[in-house]
Amino acid sequence: MATQQSIPFIVLLLLLHHAECLRLGQWGTLISLSHSLMNRVANARAARGDQTAADRARKIADKIHSLGGVRGIWSAGSDFAWNYAFRGGIPSAETYRSASEIMALLAEFYRLESAEERAGWMLRKYSNLFDRSKSLFQALLRSFSRSGVLREVVLVMQKEVVEGELLRDCLEVGAADLEGLVRGVLREVVLVMQKEVVEGELLRDCLEVGAADLEGLVRVARDVFFSSSWSHSKL
Repeated sequence: MATQQSIPFIVLLLLLHHAECLRLGQWGTLISLSHSLMNRVANARAARGDQTAADRARKIADKIHSLGGVRGIWSAGSDFAWNYAFRGGIPSAETYRSASEIMALLAEFYRLESAEERAGWMLRKYSNLFDRSKSLFQALLRSFSRSGVLREVVLVMQKEVVEGELLRDCLEVGAADLEGLVRGVLREVVLVMQKEVVEGELLRDCLEVGAADLEGLVRVARDVFFSSSWSHSKL
């Protein structure tokens, strides 16, 4: 079991809800880290003799890598613009509700230091994490409802998580690259939230519709951030 934090590739999909806020350099970093994760998963599967599963992971890694090139950026960007941005955007409340539950579970996993503790957590909590992940993909598919590269990526990842145990492999592999992915996701979320708070009165709206939900989201973000910072200080 890896001593570094690990996080599934699905966090990259969450940022597609705010694709217009990502700068090219940040997009490239996220693509690179996600590509590295899938290659590590492929190597781990090959090492245990599951070549078929390893080949699937490598194909996903190749797909991720293609999104980092000019053609991939153009394809994803035009898909988002024509199918979603120009049609009023996409709903995100359900997606972020599922994501917040997943991040809360991952925060628990991150705080565990020993292989024994993490193995025990997997026995107790993995089925819950798996169910939440399936709910997240269902929400993503409802959001990315039109045929295109974004929906294609979600479908591929959903199939591999549900049928190929990708989520378990991502948790078990772990890599220093993934801490950067966590930090990148949190940084982009903060930037988006800052813009909405300053220009769109998001804080007032959140307080009006549900203080409990807002408190929960803040707690999850805090737990993940401090867990990531603590691990980095030990390197």
